[in-house]
Amino acid sequence: MFVDAASLRGYTANISRRFFNEYKFKFDLRRVVLGYNRVFYYDALPIRERDEEEAIYLKRTAEQREILEQAAAVDGVHVYEGDAHRRKNKSQGGLEQKKVDVMIAVDMLTHTFRRNMHQAALLTGDNDFKPLIDALVREGMQVTLWYPPGETNKELINAADSRRALDLQVLWNWMADESRINFRIPQPVNRDPSIEPGVLIGEWVHESVRFQLRKNGEQYVVLRDGDQLNRLHITHENYDLLSAFCVGMGYPLPSLQTQG
Repeated sequence: MFVDAASLRGYTANISRRFFNEYKFKFDLRRVVLGYNRVFYYDALPIRERDEEEAIYLKRTAEQREILEQAAAVDGVHVYEGDAHRRKNKSQGGLEQKKVDVMIAVDMLTHTFRRNMHQAALLTGDNDFKPLIDALVREGMQVTLWYPPGETNKELINAADSRRALDLQVLWNWMADESRINFRIPQPVNRDPSIEPGVLIGEWVHESVRFQLRKNGEQYVVLRDGDQLNRLHITHENYDLLSAFCVGMGYPLPSLQTQG
């Protein structure tokens, strides 16, 4: 698996800004590497500013350097660093990574040409990688794209052989224990079909399956019909977060206005 760390970090920051008051979530690379022989992790430290004292620079980049050191210590994880420069177009804001895109492309193509792998997974939302995916597919490589949903160009998504969205559950699965505690997403549970908490807000059918939306105190509850013994309950107080979670499970929710 080849990980564009800036893409993962940027998407997680957007999720945090939207739902979690900009909490800085951290990932446990031991969890990311599960299911893969190796993880190649690419990131870039900000360059030292002109006339910036070394002590100040080291302090400014300490957190990110610690993350890279922890990642490199995980069995099966290999860390490669580029540089991050300020963008020439200041209206675009932030930092622009240098070398990282090239390193990912060179490494994926090299491993493909040498037949070191039969399948490859790339985590990114950067459309600049579409020509790389096209080239890998033409060489016969089976490519899986892990991508930030809602932020990734469809051309990039469609270029891969298979696609996996970085939904909220995937992010939680990969997070360190402390971050999991603060990344409060719904935890679906199966219950007896006779249990219908709170007040019914609305009902609908999706792909021949009946759903209900209920309000139980401060909690919104989505009920998904199962069999005679089970009905899935998905609960959260934040309807927007609940909706995003359900979309990741393949259950799009109606807006509250249409249910009102």
